[in-house]
Amino acid sequence: MEEFVGRIRRLRRIWHKQSALFRRLETLENVSNRLLP
Repeated sequence: MEEFVGRIRRLRRIWHKQSALFRRLETLENVSNRLLP
């Protein structure tokens, strides 16, 4: 059971990093769309 919880926590941390990365990419895309006509 403990290793299961640890696995979920690890997955959650990885997901957090990925979602932060996706958000950064989204803002970059929005900025480039605003800059380019």
